[in-house]
Amino acid sequence: MSRLDERAPLRLAYEIVLVTMDRAAGRMLDDQAAATRSHALRQRTTTVRITIALGHHRAQPRRDAEGAARMARM
Repeated sequence: MSRLDERAPLRLAYEIVLVTMDRAAGRMLDDQAAATRSHALRQRTTTVRITIALGHHRAQPRRDAEGAARMARM
């Protein structure tokens, strides 16, 4: 998984599964290391997801303008 881009949907989905499993292991086995790993991975994954969402949000006005220009040409 480390070879995949950190923004790849497959990698993000995989990391969410890891967060869930580590969190469960931390609770069920009282494993502080697993709980710490899940927290750190969740923070990193959340940061990546927010960055992706902000990029999409910033690009939206440009896409809207391009769509309006296409409609005007028709």
